[in-house]
Amino acid sequence: MEQKISQHIEAEIAELEERIAEKRRNLESEQSIVDDRQLVGEVVTDLRSAPRVVQLPPDEGDKSYLDSLPEEVEAQVEYLVDQLFKKGVAWTIKQSKKLPALEQDAFHDTLVEKLYTELKNRGLIS
Repeated sequence: MEQKISQHIEAEIAELEERIAEKRRNLESEQSIVDDRQLVGEVVTDLRSAPRVVQLPPDEGDKSYLDSLPEEVEAQVEYLVDQLFKKGVAWTIKQSKKLPALEQDAFHDTLVEKLYTELKNRGLIS
C-alpha cells in the first residue's frame, strides 16, 4: 500500500515537472529570465485553479509571516503537508480549498517552498 502511494506521489511529481517545463517555455517566450521559485509557485497556483499573486519567500535575513502563525493554523498546515506525502498533491490541494483564506495562503506558501526545495534537490530546477 505504501509503495502504491509512493508511486502515485512520484507520478504527481513527474506531472509537476511537465507543468513546470511547459510554464517555463511560456514564460521564457514572454520574458528572458524566469525565477524557479516563482515558476513552481505559479504551477501550484494553476493546480489550485484560483488566480492570485504568488508571494516569494523572504530573503534569508527577513522574517516570514509563516514564522508567526497562530498554533492552530500552523497545525492545520503541518497536517496538510503530512497528508501530501501520504495521499498525494491533488487530494491535499482539494482539502486545502475547504480552509479559511489564511490557512489556504499559509499552506500554499509552505507547499511552494517544500516543492521548490524538493525539485531543486532532485536537480529538476536550478
